[in-house]
Amino acid sequence: MNAIIEESLRMRGIKTRRQAQRLVAQARQSANLSEEDALALATEETRKLRHR
Repeated sequence: MNAIIEESLRMRGIKTRRQAQRLVAQARQSANLSEEDALALATEETRKLRHR
């Protein structure tokens, strides 16, 4: 069942969980941030946008 769902999402251009995790890891590495720092920055940026 999970394979069918993942295939359906992939066909619509939606990344699989594994692909998304790789993208996040690559972005974190290129930004030179630890997981903790990346989460803090993402939280801060999201809050700024929500309080516009």
